[in-house]
Amino acid sequence: MKLKDFLISLSWRSFSTYPPQMASIYLHVSSPDGLNHRFLRIKQFNAVTFNPEMILLPHEAEDRYQFSWLLAGEVEGRHPELPQGDN
Repeated sequence: MKLKDFLISLSWRSFSTYPPQMASIYLHVSSPDGLNHRFLRIKQFNAVTFNPEMILLPHEAEDRYQFSWLLAGEVEGRHPELPQGDN
């Protein structure tokens, strides 16, 4: 399975509950139509300074992109293209 397909298939958490402060996470950004997906690894997530608009391109800011997350430890090592631990 391709990495993108693997990541899309995971059960991502919504931001109704934030990740633990300073945890390493994977962030999933998806377009309103569900056709475009972006994945980012964030080391030491900081809920106070997190600004999702910084991730979007200027022309995307008007759309309602969805943001979700998983702890890095829940993702890494589960696909050959992902790191095996907190690198």
